[in-house]
Amino acid sequence: ATYLAWVDLKAYGLTVEELKDRCHKAGVEFTFGTFFGEVLGEYHVRVNLACQHDRVRQTVDQLAKAILG
Repeated sequence: ATYLAWVDLKAYGLTVEELKDRCHKAGVEFTFGTFFGEVLGEYHVRVNLACQHDRVRQTVDQLAKAILG
């Protein structure tokens, strides 16, 4: 399981629904933490890092675009 990152996005002040909407619009989809538990998973996304470096970089760029605008 070391190839999965559990990323906490709470510090950005967005609701889970806003995060989902922004990520979708930025062209990136995650398994949101609420899938794993409504309370403990809130504001988290699971990122699969078991892929090529350029794909991980693209995902990070898309996530930054989604959150920061």
